[in-house]
Amino acid sequence: MIKKKILLLSGLLVVLAGCGEAYESFIDEQAQELASSQAPTETSSESNDEATVDERIIPEFNQLESAILNSEQVTITEPVYRAEPPYVRDIEGVVTTIENINVYEVDEADEELMKDFNFEDEPGAIVYMYVTMANQRSEDISVPIQNFRLSYLNASQQSYPSSDLYFLPNGNLSSIMANAGNILPADSRVEGYLAFGIGEEMYEAMDEIGYYTLNTEYGLASGSTFTDMVETSIYLPLNEEAREVLNNNEQMLPDRLTTELWGEKTILADDQLNDSEEDDDVTVSLDHIQVTDFEPFEEYESVFENFPYGQVIVTTKFTVTNNSDEVIMPIDGQISLMIGEDEILDDYVLIDQLYGERLEPGESVEMIRSFALDKMRYYDIWQGEDMAIYLSLPTLTDLNEDDEAEEDESGEESEEMTEESTSQEEEDLVIEDDAFLFQWLYTPNLVRYVNEDMDIVEEGMEENETSSEEDGEVDDADEEDIETDFSEDETYEESSITEEFSE
Repeated sequence: MIKKKILLLSGLLVVLAGCGEAYESFIDEQAQELASSQAPTETSSESNDEATVDERIIPEFNQLESAILNSEQVTITEPVYRAEPPYVRDIEGVVTTIENINVYEVDEADEELMKDFNFEDEPGAIVYMYVTMANQRSEDISVPIQNFRLSYLNASQQSYPSSDLYFLPNGNLSSIMANAGNILPADSRVEGYLAFGIGEEMYEAMDEIGYYTLNTEYGLASGSTFTDMVETSIYLPLNEEAREVLNNNEQMLPDRLTTELWGEKTILADDQLNDSEEDDDVTVSLDHIQVTDFEPFEEYESVFENFPYGQVIVTTKFTVTNNSDEVIMPIDGQISLMIGEDEILDDYVLIDQLYGERLEPGESVEMIRSFALDKMRYYDIWQGEDMAIYLSLPTLTDLNEDDEAEEDESGEESEEMTEESTSQEEEDLVIEDDAFLFQWLYTPNLVRYVNEDMDIVEEGMEENETSSEEDGEVDDADEEDIETDFSEDETYEESSITEEFSE
């Protein structure tokens, strides 16, 4: 059944940050008063009645847990699952961190609370989590906490934050944000607890999968209103097996396979490079490369139907710094991977960033791009070989000129486009005389290998190769045979991911 984690807060209070000196001074005073009167026996009931608890003061979790276990409205036992590591998602400068997650199975609940369990016949569980929203952007954002929701794969229902299942007057993030008009100022953060009720059927469905998501959203300012809602999902575990999968996932570069949990990656090479190249006044640092074996979950196997032997994913992380006078379109740029004479283009299906993002003069942005490699060809030819990486970054002017040129072309050609030609047109789009061009040479430091059975091994491949050569088992003729399946044609025909999940 559903289970979650909660990290106990070491301090007495966790403070809402970035809300001005007056607010911070107020919180300090509250903290001092509370610290000087920690013994409940020394405080009279009369003074407690007169005191008003500020909802922005965050209690320790053991206080919240005591209120949960002693509630007369629900009957629960000890938490069935606690997850310890923080789960973090950074979307365009808005960082969501989830900690302190506990899942309690509910035996009984008052009838008036069943609305908080999706009006199911029986309650299933209550999930408590500690959530921090940090706005690192230069403008205010809207954070409608009431729209946050727990969900799961192919969910038939979702769960929204419940104030009725939060049994303390302070520390409820829903109330804190509601009283702030759901506005999170620039360069500030807010934190507190969220409570979610889950009905019995929903709980059983989530528990069978082993993990679930917290779906969040925020809105960007547009005049006096907030538009352009940005949504994201953070995956959370319900058992130890799922926790191990998610913890491994947290170590991976955040391409779409990782952020949307399409399957499990196994590291073959993991290299921090921080290798900078410059073209005029634009600098691009190739920060990090991961080469991974990827096993998709059953729900996503059809996406990789063009890879019958499996797939190896090469994921790259760049930092682009624009000190030119041009507006650069980094996500619209073209990147290719050359291994020997084979060229592989990055696959747009694997991108977790939006086309059309502008990089103004003086700004920097991180960029993740990924390549899907045929696993058999990787084993036969590419494994351990140097990789050349080529990147071209178009300017806004380049793209506008391309759009105008395309409008002059006949519509007949566009009707004949295939899925393969789409990638080629994107390539033509960004290869411009004025594009900024960069290149790197990368040698993977392999820690695991693909063997002839398409399994992943940690040792022995190089030794086996040496042994085979000593025994005379590998000669020029054999090497030609190895490449026969791929080399009968003059050029390598690249496999591609299906577009089923491209949107």
